Amino acid sequence: MEREKIVISLGGSTLFMPSGAVDSAFIKHFCHLIIDVAREKSVAIVVGGGKRAGAAADAERKKGRGEFFADREAIKVTKKNAETLRKCLGKFAGAKIANGFDEVAEQVKRGKIAVAGGMLEGITTDTVAVLAAERIGAERVVNVSLVDGIYTDNPVINPHAQRFGLISHEKLVDLANRHDQRMARTNFVFDSIAAKLAARSEIEIDFADKHDLDNLRACLDGRKFDGTIVKN
Repeated sequence: MEREKIVISLGGSTLFMPSGAVDSAFIKHFCHLIIDVAREKSVAIVVGGGKRAGAAADAERKKGRGEFFADREAIKVTKKNAETLRKCLGKFAGAKIANGFDEVAEQVKRGKIAVAGGMLEGITTDTVAVLAAERIGAERVVNVSLVDGIYTDNPVINPHAQRFGLISHEKLVDLANRHDQRMARTNFVFDSIAAKLAARSEIEIDFADKHDLDNLRACLDGRKFDGTIVKN
């Protein structure tokens, strides 16, 4: 029986504490969790940039360099974050960060946990994760962030916002289109291009947060979990 393939879109902000310091405890526990999951599944991880990517992008904008170069600097941060995770995974990860989708596929084929950051200006790590899923034939992308799912509105601003348990790809595309400004480090529910790519290939997207690793493990295992599932 072929091993299930999953791609994890890991938000860059999950790697840091609110103070801005590296969340070493989370990184360590997350890596142990992924190594255990990878005993039964083929895993690729795409790591985002978080606030540090936003700061790098803003620095370029202040120089008047434009959005292309803002994206480029943000991508560099995602790669640094990805390298931090790759080193933590040790021998279980590929020998280097995967810089292209074929590299992701090759590392997964060799039984390694493939780790990547951003790959192209104008494309978020959400999109990279979904494209990686298409490339390796994964049926699920697990989005791990600081938020425990998809809500009717921003739960930080609106305390009455309600979380979806299950929504369609069409609904996710609609929500993403409302908030996606196509700029480095703007916060939106999910990248609109990623949502459309997932819809075209009928890739399930599971949304969970970093705070409950037992719940995240259930999600990665394909068991019932507390979060949001996107599928047709």
